[in-house]
Amino acid sequence: MKTTTRLDKLSSVDNVIAYLGGFSSDLNVVGMSTAEKNKVPWIGVTVAAEAPFRKGFKYIFVPFSLAGDQVVTFFDLLDSIPTEQRPVKLGHMELQVDWGKECGEYIRDMAKKRGYTIVADQKYAPPTKDFSSLIMDLKSAGADVIFSVPTPPQSIMIVKQMKELNYAPKVTLFIRGPDLSTYWDAMGKDANYVVSDGNWDETMKYPGNERVVKDYRAKYPQVTSIGIPVGCAYGALQILTKAIETAGTLDREKLRNTIGKVEMMTVRGPIKFRENGSAIIKYGFRQWYNAKNVQIWPKEVAVGELRLAPPWDKRE
Repeated sequence: MKTTTRLDKLSSVDNVIAYLGGFSSDLNVVGMSTAEKNKVPWIGVTVAAEAPFRKGFKYIFVPFSLAGDQVVTFFDLLDSIPTEQRPVKLGHMELQVDWGKECGEYIRDMAKKRGYTIVADQKYAPPTKDFSSLIMDLKSAGADVIFSVPTPPQSIMIVKQMKELNYAPKVTLFIRGPDLSTYWDAMGKDANYVVSDGNWDETMKYPGNERVVKDYRAKYPQVTSIGIPVGCAYGALQILTKAIETAGTLDREKLRNTIGKVEMMTVRGPIKFRENGSAIIKYGFRQWYNAKNVQIWPKEVAVGELRLAPPWDKRE
């Protein structure tokens, strides 16, 4: 409700020319519907839900990887692991929101096609705090790789409870929760080996990225690992700037017509849009290790390799 009210005010009172989405697909889905209602161009920053793109919206543009991109790349990462080490027993924890359900559909379909077995397929609600029964089910089923899209607090709770219950799959991939720079502050070494979103990373060699990182670190010197919203937000602004320059106006309608035609190199790589406003863009992953979230995929931008997690009692 607050999201809608605030966006309505920005449109009717402040007369903004465009909206920039924030962090969290749940809030962004609401925001995109409001943008469509108000006929204000929306450029998403971090949103992966696909539902809005199936509604025929004309004002939404998201230069970010969606659920299908994320799941396909997840299996690409698993396939890159040598056969003798590769985990093939998949545990899926489906968050009951649009994005989580969409990922679930892709996971179940793609697992069959790629030769993986889903040994535990669970569901949990956004308010869930106690994951012990789900974790024990994963452990007893022998799941050696898990996939989920938990909220940031849930991503902390799940890993802490996994440690308490001595459950350590070889690969734990949580998109969204561990993406923020504060994850290590909250988790310490327990964050080691957790794989997270890699839509952007400070090590990427795309034009302008080095300057973004330098300026950000000058302002926030205490940050050890910069969260993906920083680079993704800058990329969204690059697209908006390009659209304004191309359109030669601040008119909302003319900007809407221009944004979808933008095709450019951003600090997070080349981007162009499909007709429905979703982006054709490369997706990647990062992995926490020793206070750094290291880009491990795709190979052309990776600065590290995937580390398989050892049992809890074998860690330093």
